Amino acid sequence: MNKQVVARVQAEAADSPISRQEQKLRKRRQSKNAVLVLTVVLWLALAVGGYLLADRYIDQSRAYIDQRLKQVEAFNREQIQTVEEHIASVQEVLNDVREELEYIKEDLELTGETINGTDQTKQALEKKIEELTSQLGELKNSLKKLEDAARAW
Repeated sequence: MNKQVVARVQAEAADSPISRQEQKLRKRRQSKNAVLVLTVVLWLALAVGGYLLADRYIDQSRAYIDQRLKQVEAFNREQIQTVEEHIASVQEVLNDVREELEYIKEDLELTGETINGTDQTKQALEKKIEELTSQLGELKNSLKKLEDAARAW
C-alpha cells in the first residue's frame, strides 16, 4: 500500500504546475549546458586547427629559407671563384709588366740612360702598373666583401 500512496503522490506532484516549471528549467539548463559544451568543443577545434596550420606554414617557410640559403651560398661560391680567377689573371699581367719594366730598366742602364728620365715608354708602363695595382686592390676588396657575405650566411 505504501507503494501505491507514493506513486499517487508522485503522480500528483508530476501534474502540479511547480514540477512542470522545474522540468522546463531543467530542459533549459540542459540545452544551455549542451550549447556551452558545443561552444567549448568548437573553440578547441579552431585552436588546434590554427596551431596545425601555423606549424605547417612555419615548416614550409623554413624549407623555403633553407633552399634560398643554399642557392645564395652556391652563388657566392661561384662569385668568389670568379673573383679569385680574375685576381690571378691580373697578378699574372702585373708580373709580366714588372718583368718588362725590369728589361727596359736594364736596357736603359746599358744605353746610359736612367729610369728617372722623362721617357714616354717609362710613363706608359708606370701608368699601366698603377692601373693594374688599383684593379688588384679593387678585386681584393671585392673578394673580402664576398667572403664576409659568405660568412654572414
